[in-house]
Amino acid sequence: MQQIQGFSRLQTVPSEPATAARPKLWILSSWRDLVLYVGTPLLLIPAFALAQAKWSPDDIYLFVAAFGAMGHHLPGMIRAYGDRALFERFRWRFIFAPLFLLVTCIAFFWWDLKGILLIVFFRRERRLTRLQKDPLVDLRLFRVPSYAAGVLFALAYFPAMAGLPLVLAIYYQDGLGYTALQSGLGVTAYAIGSAIGAPLAGRFVTRIGRPLLLVGLASFAVGAIALAVLAGYGAVALAPALFLMGAGSGAIITPNQALSLMRIDPVAGSTAGGVLQTAQRIGIAIGQSVIGATFFAALGRGGYAHALRVGVIAALAFLAIAAAITVADLIQTQRRIAA
Repeated sequence: MQQIQGFSRLQTVPSEPATAARPKLWILSSWRDLVLYVGTPLLLIPAFALAQAKWSPDDIYLFVAAFGAMGHHLPGMIRAYGDRALFERFRWRFIFAPLFLLVTCIAFFWWDLKGILLIVFFRRERRLTRLQKDPLVDLRLFRVPSYAAGVLFALAYFPAMAGLPLVLAIYYQDGLGYTALQSGLGVTAYAIGSAIGAPLAGRFVTRIGRPLLLVGLASFAVGAIALAVLAGYGAVALAPALFLMGAGSGAIITPNQALSLMRIDPVAGSTAGGVLQTAQRIGIAIGQSVIGATFFAALGRGGYAHALRVGVIAALAFLAIAAAITVADLIQTQRRIAA
């Protein structure tokens, strides 16, 4: 013990230990950590380069999936370096998750298990939700009417938002003979409209609510119809139509996200936002597939202008579904308020 003498009476304090315990720097060990969590991402890059030289693009998605899965797993491993309790709690998950993800990717590569895995995943998430454990996607989120409507709206609107620019780029380059740069400049009006519409909609989203989405859909639809009418002309003639489409899109994407997450518990906010973003990506894939296929099917029966018009009709069908979802949600909201 040490004695401290000052202006007050003598005090005794415990002496400091001779040597402090050194913190453990590695999760498993030095070489295991370097191989699993540092070397793996670095090895994926040359592996992907070799795959490009040997395999077809359809086969390379195995490496893309593995890289994406590892990319989502690494942040948890990095956090474990600073949170030992977290790692001790989920030790085996941290160790075996990369191996499980790799096996899953290989199974997808050899067998068409997409439908089966989706069913298994849904049943697992429903069971974990019922047991009040930690599901990846808490299905109780869809009990919130505004959130469920927002996810369905994203699935219906994003096909039109993504499909039309795709066929328009094909129309510009193959139909009108534009270069890639000219094609990109040809949709500048769309970007300007979106840049103007988004901040304006942000000012009114909390006061107007979901009717604002109907205004955005109407603007996008009017612009799409004008695009179909003016098909056959150059980019300058199509600029007003593209501006209306961009303004409508700007008044839809962020407001729908804000309205969908408004009633969600902040604790589940990250999961809810992730599911909503996934719905948007699925909608983009659907739109580019369906509207793109419609465009090329019509191209065989007419010219590029005719194919663009048919693509616009397909996009309007998606917009009509999105509008119906919004109207149904507004009616249900009014009934809940009246009750």
